Amino acid sequence: MENLQHKNLTRDILDLKNLNQYNQNYVLYYGGPVNDELIEIDFLLLESYTIAYQNTYNIEKPIVGDCLLLPDGQYVYFCHIHEKYAQTCGGGSFHLCSSGFISYSGGLDSGIQISDIELTQEKHVLPIWFNHRGYLCAGCGVNARIECRVWKTKSGADTSGIPQIERFRKQKLKEKSETITKIDGNGREYQEHLPEIVIKKMGLSEELLNKIAETTGLLFEDSHFFVPVFWSQPMKLEQIEKLKKFDQLKMTESRSFSTSEQILVFSRPDNQ
Repeated sequence: MENLQHKNLTRDILDLKNLNQYNQNYVLYYGGPVNDELIEIDFLLLESYTIAYQNTYNIEKPIVGDCLLLPDGQYVYFCHIHEKYAQTCGGGSFHLCSSGFISYSGGLDSGIQISDIELTQEKHVLPIWFNHRGYLCAGCGVNARIECRVWKTKSGADTSGIPQIERFRKQKLKEKSETITKIDGNGREYQEHLPEIVIKKMGLSEELLNKIAETTGLLFEDSHFFVPVFWSQPMKLEQIEKLKKFDQLKMTESRSFSTSEQILVFSRPDNQ
Protein backbone atom coordinates (compact mmCIF):
# COMPACT_ATOMS: atom_id res chain seq x y z
CA MET A 1 0.00 0.00 0.00
CA GLU A 2 1.15 3.50 -0.79
CA ASN A 3 1.04 6.70 1.23
CA LEU A 4 -2.14 8.75 1.10
CA GLN A 5 -2.71 10.55 -2.19
CA HIS A 6 -5.79 12.78 -2.21
CA LYS A 7 -6.63 11.72 -5.76
CA ASN A 8 -7.37 8.26 -4.34
CA LEU A 9 -10.01 9.58 -1.93
CA THR A 10 -13.69 9.84 -2.80
CA ARG A 11 -13.85 13.62 -2.53
CA ASP A 12 -16.84 14.47 -4.70
CA ILE A 13 -19.76 13.10 -6.67
CA LEU A 14 -17.60 12.47 -9.74
CA ASP A 15 -15.16 10.35 -7.70
CA LEU A 16 -18.04 8.26 -6.36
CA LYS A 17 -19.47 7.90 -9.85
CA ASN A 18 -16.16 6.76 -11.35
CA LEU A 19 -15.69 4.19 -8.59
CA ASN A 20 -19.19 2.76 -9.12
CA GLN A 21 -19.74 3.11 -12.87
CA TYR A 22 -20.80 -0.55 -13.14
CA ASN A 23 -22.66 -0.71 -9.83
CA GLN A 24 -26.08 -2.31 -10.24
CA ASN A 25 -27.58 0.33 -7.97
CA TYR A 26 -26.85 3.01 -10.58
CA VAL A 27 -27.10 1.28 -13.96
CA LEU A 28 -29.97 -0.69 -15.42
CA TYR A 29 -27.74 -2.87 -17.57
CA TYR A 30 -24.01 -3.45 -18.09
CA GLY A 31 -22.47 -0.45 -19.83
CA GLY A 32 -25.66 1.56 -19.44
CA PRO A 33 -25.84 5.21 -18.29
CA VAL A 34 -25.28 5.98 -14.62
CA ASN A 35 -28.15 7.47 -12.64
CA ASP A 36 -26.52 10.72 -11.45
CA GLU A 37 -29.38 11.59 -9.13
CA LEU A 38 -28.87 8.41 -7.10
CA ILE A 39 -25.12 9.05 -7.00
CA GLU A 40 -25.75 12.51 -5.55
CA ILE A 41 -28.03 11.11 -2.84
CA ASP A 42 -25.45 8.52 -1.82
CA PHE A 43 -22.62 11.05 -1.79
CA LEU A 44 -24.49 13.11 0.79
CA LEU A 45 -24.85 9.95 2.88
CA LEU A 46 -21.13 9.23 2.50
CA GLU A 47 -20.25 12.72 3.74
CA SER A 48 -22.50 12.27 6.77
CA TYR A 49 -21.17 8.78 7.55
CA THR A 50 -17.55 9.94 7.20
CA ILE A 51 -18.04 12.78 9.68
CA ALA A 52 -19.64 10.33 12.11
CA TYR A 53 -16.66 7.97 11.60
CA GLN A 54 -14.18 10.73 12.42
CA ASN A 55 -16.14 11.47 15.59
CA THR A 56 -15.38 7.93 16.79
CA TYR A 57 -11.63 8.64 16.86
CA ASN A 58 -9.91 7.68 20.10
CA ILE A 59 -6.47 9.19 20.69
CA GLU A 60 -5.62 6.53 23.29
CA LYS A 61 -6.10 3.51 21.04
CA PRO A 62 -6.84 2.70 17.39
CA ILE A 63 -10.29 2.05 15.98
CA VAL A 64 -11.30 -0.43 13.27
CA GLY A 65 -10.23 1.05 9.94
CA ASP A 66 -7.13 2.86 11.20
CA CYS A 67 -3.78 1.96 9.61
CA LEU A 68 -0.54 0.73 11.12
CA LEU A 69 2.76 1.72 9.48
CA LEU A 70 5.21 -1.16 9.85
CA PRO A 71 9.00 -0.80 10.24
CA ASP A 72 9.55 -2.07 6.68
CA GLY A 73 7.24 0.60 5.19
CA GLN A 74 4.17 -1.60 4.71
CA TYR A 75 0.70 -0.63 5.93
CA VAL A 76 -1.87 -2.95 7.52
CA TYR A 77 -5.34 -2.12 8.81
CA PHE A 78 -6.73 -2.58 12.29
CA CYS A 79 -9.73 -4.89 12.12
CA HIS A 80 -10.53 -5.72 15.77
CA ILE A 81 -9.66 -3.81 18.92
CA HIS A 82 -9.27 -5.45 22.33
CA GLU A 83 -8.53 -3.83 25.66
CA LYS A 84 -4.74 -4.17 25.46
CA TYR A 85 -4.02 -5.28 21.91
CA ALA A 86 -5.35 -4.77 18.40
CA GLN A 87 -5.67 -7.33 15.61
CA THR A 88 -4.58 -6.39 12.11
CA CYS A 89 -5.15 -7.49 8.52
CA GLY A 90 -3.69 -6.86 5.10
CA GLY A 91 -7.09 -6.44 3.44
CA GLY A 92 -10.68 -7.55 3.86
CA SER A 93 -14.02 -5.75 3.66
CA PHE A 94 -14.79 -2.64 5.72
CA HIS A 95 -18.44 -1.56 6.02
CA LEU A 96 -19.10 2.05 7.04
CA CYS A 97 -22.34 2.39 9.01
CA SER A 98 -24.50 5.50 9.41
CA SER A 99 -23.38 5.74 13.04
CA GLY A 100 -19.78 6.12 11.88
CA PHE A 101 -18.65 2.73 13.14
CA ILE A 102 -16.92 0.31 10.79
CA SER A 103 -17.49 -3.42 10.76
CA TYR A 104 -14.92 -5.78 9.26
CA SER A 105 -15.24 -9.06 7.36
CA GLY A 106 -12.21 -11.18 6.53
CA GLY A 107 -9.19 -12.88 8.06
CA LEU A 108 -7.64 -11.51 11.24
CA ASP A 109 -3.98 -11.73 12.23
CA SER A 110 -2.77 -11.82 15.83
CA GLY A 111 -1.82 -8.14 15.76
CA ILE A 112 0.11 -6.06 18.25
CA GLN A 113 -0.02 -4.70 21.79
CA ILE A 114 -1.54 -1.20 21.91
CA SER A 115 1.30 -0.14 24.19
CA ASP A 116 3.69 -0.87 21.28
CA ILE A 117 2.17 1.71 18.90
CA GLU A 118 1.73 5.48 18.75
CA LEU A 119 -0.45 7.82 16.71
CA THR A 120 1.10 9.87 13.88
CA GLN A 121 -0.12 12.91 11.94
CA GLU A 122 -0.15 10.90 8.72
CA LYS A 123 -3.37 9.92 6.92
CA HIS A 124 -4.06 6.96 4.64
CA VAL A 125 -6.76 5.68 2.29
CA LEU A 126 -9.32 3.18 3.61
CA PRO A 127 -11.45 1.38 0.97
CA ILE A 128 -14.97 0.95 2.39
CA TRP A 129 -18.49 0.21 1.27
CA PHE A 130 -21.77 1.61 2.56
CA ASN A 131 -25.47 1.00 1.96
CA HIS A 132 -27.10 2.49 -1.13
CA ARG A 133 -29.68 5.06 0.06
CA GLY A 134 -28.96 3.88 3.60
CA TYR A 135 -30.83 0.59 3.27
CA LEU A 136 -29.14 -2.75 4.03
CA CYS A 137 -30.26 -5.37 1.54
CA ALA A 138 -28.84 -7.74 -1.07
CA GLY A 139 -26.60 -5.97 -3.57
CA CYS A 140 -26.78 -2.63 -1.75
CA GLY A 141 -23.03 -2.03 -1.56
CA VAL A 142 -21.56 1.24 -2.78
CA ASN A 143 -17.75 1.53 -2.90
CA ALA A 144 -15.81 4.56 -1.66
CA ARG A 145 -12.41 5.54 -0.27
CA ILE A 146 -12.19 7.61 2.88
CA GLU A 147 -9.36 9.02 4.95
CA CYS A 148 -8.12 7.11 7.99
CA ARG A 149 -5.50 7.72 10.64
CA VAL A 150 -2.07 6.10 10.77
CA TRP A 151 -0.31 4.63 13.80
CA LYS A 152 3.29 3.43 13.85
CA THR A 153 5.24 0.87 15.83
CA LYS A 154 7.44 2.06 18.66
CA SER A 155 11.12 1.13 18.84
CA GLY A 156 11.47 -2.45 20.07
CA ALA A 157 7.82 -3.30 19.43
CA ASP A 158 6.87 -6.98 19.24
CA THR A 159 5.64 -7.40 15.65
CA SER A 160 5.60 -11.21 15.63
CA GLY A 161 1.80 -11.20 15.33
CA ILE A 162 1.90 -9.38 11.99
CA PRO A 163 2.70 -11.98 9.28
CA GLN A 164 3.03 -9.40 6.49
CA ILE A 165 6.46 -8.47 7.87
CA GLU A 166 7.79 -12.00 7.52
CA ARG A 167 6.22 -12.45 4.07
CA PHE A 168 7.75 -9.18 2.91
CA ARG A 169 11.20 -10.24 4.15
CA LYS A 170 10.95 -13.57 2.34
CA GLN A 171 9.71 -11.90 -0.83
CA LYS A 172 12.73 -9.60 -0.84
CA LEU A 173 14.99 -12.65 -0.50
CA LYS A 174 13.21 -14.34 -3.42
CA GLU A 175 13.78 -11.27 -5.60
CA LYS A 176 17.53 -11.71 -5.13
CA SER A 177 17.49 -15.28 -6.46
CA GLU A 178 18.19 -16.44 -10.01
CA THR A 179 15.33 -16.55 -12.46
CA ILE A 180 14.18 -19.49 -14.54
CA THR A 181 12.34 -19.44 -17.86
CA LYS A 182 8.82 -20.87 -17.95
CA ILE A 183 6.08 -21.14 -20.57
CA ASP A 184 2.57 -19.79 -19.95
CA GLY A 185 -0.69 -21.23 -21.28
CA ASN A 186 -0.32 -19.25 -24.51
CA GLY A 187 3.12 -20.65 -25.22
CA ARG A 188 4.93 -17.44 -24.28
CA GLU A 189 8.10 -17.41 -22.21
CA TYR A 190 8.34 -15.56 -18.91
CA GLN A 191 10.84 -15.29 -16.07
CA GLU A 192 10.20 -16.42 -12.50
CA HIS A 193 12.39 -16.33 -9.39
CA LEU A 194 13.30 -19.60 -7.68
CA PRO A 195 10.63 -21.14 -5.44
CA GLU A 196 10.89 -21.44 -1.67
CA ILE A 197 11.94 -24.78 -0.18
CA VAL A 198 10.58 -26.46 2.94
CA ILE A 199 11.76 -29.73 4.46
CA LYS A 200 9.40 -31.45 6.87
CA LYS A 201 11.05 -32.02 10.23
CA MET A 202 9.31 -35.32 10.97
CA GLY A 203 11.75 -38.19 10.50
CA LEU A 204 14.58 -35.85 9.50
CA SER A 205 17.77 -36.34 11.49
CA GLU A 206 20.06 -33.47 12.43
CA GLU A 207 22.88 -35.32 10.71
CA LEU A 208 20.98 -35.40 7.40
CA LEU A 209 19.99 -31.74 7.66
CA ASN A 210 23.60 -30.73 8.27
CA LYS A 211 24.69 -32.80 5.27
CA ILE A 212 22.05 -31.10 3.09
CA ALA A 213 23.14 -27.64 4.24
CA GLU A 214 26.82 -28.45 3.65
CA THR A 215 26.20 -29.89 0.19
CA THR A 216 23.75 -27.30 -1.12
CA GLY A 217 24.81 -24.15 0.72
CA LEU A 218 21.17 -23.55 1.69
CA LEU A 219 20.45 -21.59 4.89
CA PHE A 220 17.55 -23.06 6.87
CA GLU A 221 15.13 -21.43 9.32
CA ASP A 222 12.57 -22.96 11.64
CA SER A 223 9.12 -22.41 10.15
CA HIS A 224 5.68 -23.93 9.73
CA PHE A 225 3.93 -25.16 6.58
CA PHE A 226 0.92 -27.06 7.93
CA VAL A 227 3.50 -28.96 10.01
CA PRO A 228 6.88 -27.96 11.49
CA VAL A 229 9.44 -27.51 8.70
CA PHE A 230 12.83 -26.09 7.86
CA TRP A 231 12.45 -23.22 5.39
CA SER A 232 14.99 -21.88 2.89
CA GLN A 233 15.11 -19.58 -0.11
CA PRO A 234 17.59 -20.90 -2.70
CA MET A 235 19.62 -18.26 -4.51
CA LYS A 236 20.84 -20.52 -7.32
CA LEU A 237 19.11 -23.21 -9.35
CA GLU A 238 22.00 -25.59 -8.73
CA GLN A 239 21.10 -25.61 -5.01
CA ILE A 240 17.69 -27.08 -5.84
CA GLU A 241 19.23 -29.63 -8.19
CA LYS A 242 21.69 -30.75 -5.49
CA LEU A 243 18.86 -31.12 -2.98
CA LYS A 244 16.87 -33.28 -5.41
CA LYS A 245 19.77 -35.74 -5.52
CA PHE A 246 19.29 -36.75 -1.85
CA ASP A 247 17.56 -40.10 -2.21
CA GLN A 248 16.49 -39.97 1.44
CA LEU A 249 13.94 -37.27 0.49
CA LYS A 250 10.97 -37.12 -1.83
CA MET A 251 9.82 -33.86 -3.43
CA THR A 252 6.28 -32.62 -4.05
CA GLU A 253 5.05 -29.26 -5.30
CA SER A 254 2.64 -27.05 -3.39
CA ARG A 255 1.43 -23.45 -3.29
CA SER A 256 1.57 -20.76 -0.65
CA PHE A 257 -1.86 -20.18 0.90
CA SER A 258 -1.33 -16.39 1.06
CA THR A 259 0.51 -15.70 -2.22
CA SER A 260 -0.25 -18.79 -4.38
CA GLU A 261 3.46 -18.95 -5.28
CA GLN A 262 5.13 -22.32 -5.80
CA ILE A 263 6.78 -24.08 -2.86
CA LEU A 264 8.94 -27.20 -3.14
CA VAL A 265 8.20 -29.56 -0.26
CA PHE A 266 10.74 -32.23 0.71
CA SER A 267 10.14 -34.99 3.23
CA ARG A 268 11.11 -38.52 4.16
CA PRO A 269 9.15 -40.89 1.89
CA ASP A 270 7.40 -42.45 4.89
CA ASN A 271 6.25 -39.01 6.14
CA GLN A 272 4.40 -37.59 3.11
